[in-house]
Amino acid sequence: MLRSTLRFALRSLWRRPGTSLVHAGGLAVGIACCFLALLYVQDERSTDRFHEHAEQIVTVQQQFMYGDMPVQIQTATPEAVEALRTQAPGVEAVAVTDVTTGFVRSESGRAGIALDAVRFADPAFFDVFTFPLAAGDVATALAAPGQAVLTETLARSLFGRTDVIGEDVFVERTGFGVPDPEPLALTVTAVAEDPPEASSLPFEMLVSGSTPVASFDGPAPALDSSKPTFVRLASLADTMNARAAMQALRSDGDEATFSFLPLVDVHFSGSSDSMTGRATYLILFS
Repeated sequence: MLRSTLRFALRSLWRRPGTSLVHAGGLAVGIACCFLALLYVQDERSTDRFHEHAEQIVTVQQQFMYGDMPVQIQTATPEAVEALRTQAPGVEAVAVTDVTTGFVRSESGRAGIALDAVRFADPAFFDVFTFPLAAGDVATALAAPGQAVLTETLARSLFGRTDVIGEDVFVERTGFGVPDPEPLALTVTAVAEDPPEASSLPFEMLVSGSTPVASFDGPAPALDSSKPTFVRLASLADTMNARAAMQALRSDGDEATFSFLPLVDVHFSGSSDSMTGRATYLILFS
């Protein structure tokens, strides 16, 4: 049976080589397109899933009315963060973080390196997320004002090496907000492995959230206001307890409500103009 089938295929190829080539080429192109679509889907679905507790991490969302328009933002007030940490059963860790752009230099007066992701973070950042350190201690890396964690790539760019704990760096923020009168003087306390590309929380440098920065009301800790907040739960069933703890803070007439968005869905929650982060494309290619 196999011999006769092979003989028939060879005879057809010999008699109609052009048609056979078109068929074989079309099949090859179709298989290649399928593989490319599957790679795209796999890459999109892998975002943020490298964290050890990825399925238990959620971000806080606030919903409120701005005039007649409903608004939803991924931030939490300091009071809500404190309620999550002290009054919500099932909450294992709460991390507050914010990101800006800036210039960093190894010596005052030297030309700076432009950074797209200078991320302020509190000490619980490493309790919620899995970003391994190449050097340093996660318990103390962001514990005090004026501390910085560099990625290995940034450490090499600034100093030509990665053993840079104890070195000083100077950061000039360039993102939205009140400019600092002087660059932030920081001490390197740890070096992190470069974050995976499949992360919705990129950073080239972490800065302790208690570091004072300029604000409209004068110097204040960088995370001393409503900022993006992430919660690691014992299980997703504990979201009800966490939500109740924050809702209890509402005053009379306050129409703001809280909800949670799983970390693994954050990548698809924005309005992207590219092929990434678009749930519609993910469904289409699937």
